Amino acid sequence: MSGVGLAVVLAVLVAIIMLASGRWKADAFLLLLACAFAYGIAAGLGTLGTLEMIKQGFGNTLGGVGLVIIFGAVIGTFLERTGGSGAIAAAMIRVVGEKRTPLALSLTGYIVSIPVFCDSGFIILVPLARALSRKAALGRLTLAVCLATGLYATHCLVPPTPGPIAAAQALGADLGKVILLGLPVALILTLAGYFWAMRFAAERLPDEVLGSPELDSGLSREPSADKLPGAFKSMLPILAPLVLITLGSLAGIKGGPLGNGALASLLQGAGHPVFALAVGLLLSFPLAAGVKASRGDWIAAGIKSTAIVLTVTAAGGAFGQVIRASQLSTTLQEVLGVWKAGVLAPFLLAAALKSAQGSSTVAMITTSAIVLPLLGTLGLGTEGWGPALAVTAIGCGSMAVSHANDSYFWVVSQMAGIPVNTAYRVYTSATGLMGACGALITWLLAALLLP
Repeated sequence: MSGVGLAVVLAVLVAIIMLASGRWKADAFLLLLACAFAYGIAAGLGTLGTLEMIKQGFGNTLGGVGLVIIFGAVIGTFLERTGGSGAIAAAMIRVVGEKRTPLALSLTGYIVSIPVFCDSGFIILVPLARALSRKAALGRLTLAVCLATGLYATHCLVPPTPGPIAAAQALGADLGKVILLGLPVALILTLAGYFWAMRFAAERLPDEVLGSPELDSGLSREPSADKLPGAFKSMLPILAPLVLITLGSLAGIKGGPLGNGALASLLQGAGHPVFALAVGLLLSFPLAAGVKASRGDWIAAGIKSTAIVLTVTAAGGAFGQVIRASQLSTTLQEVLGVWKAGVLAPFLLAAALKSAQGSSTVAMITTSAIVLPLLGTLGLGTEGWGPALAVTAIGCGSMAVSHANDSYFWVVSQMAGIPVNTAYRVYTSATGLMGACGALITWLLAALLLP
């Protein structure tokens, strides 16, 4: 089949992914594998050739990100079960002051969602937001949107969250560079969500909407202050892996600030994502000191929570491997070479997939699989900052927008008791703003960092 024909087939398959997963709630794992097989047959790879590409892509992706995702999920479980997330929130409030409680919640979300899935983080922290709204006489809508957008920013941009990890693996991006870009960009977008909430979510909702006892049933209560672990101890499992991975990336730069000797070699080993996350995992164990619970059960719960994410991520890698084995990249390179789209191409594709089917992770995985053969044509290259910028652009696109087909939209609206029309107006619009701001920031960074 010609390159144009393959492009049409890919467009149809992407549309099927959007429709089937968004409207019909089809299983993303089986859907991606089916689309990978269908594309391989259409590309002339044959049954055996297609299956071999699927096997290679699946195995390589799982081998690349499996342990990192599992370790990150277990760290998140320990933060959830021990009250570490609440300790971080309390520390943020002490730092910025109770008068700036909305900002404290935004920053808490920014930190907590690095290892904890954003929906889990919101469920854990929304009782705290409700308690603070009563204590500080602040609008609960404002606090809910501040918390939701802070969690959302790092969820989409900063490893070890599965989406950024999978995109970095697929595009061959240096994880340290992804973190160095993702942390400041996510912080700016967190602040954008904060200012948006302060301006457009300041209205008061009726007490019968937000204050009903039904909302509190089944949710975790805010732990008492004397039972929370220390804030520094709670942040160590998050900060240590980020610092190690970043130092490892700096050590890998030839002629860089850390030289090329024994220290650089040591830091490169310590900065390997698997080792760095293992250190974070070990640092999370002391959080459970004095807690009457089985650490083994918590570890098992963290591992179980990754099953769907791991299989979908690996299926996306299989889809990408089949695409790379075809001749489609040549046609797309010719088209995109004329457009000079740069980082805007991965952003727009991720935004389209996100808006259509709802999952940020699926949007990132699918987009990275399609974009990989096009990095050179887009002017991003396969080395240096280019792949990391592509991951950041994809992450920003995967934010825009969160609405009714996104499970996180319903977590935010239902757990905070926000009417759906209000959630669209103040939360969905905030995610659109964050995505647009992220695209602009990534474009400016590309202009500065790329030759």
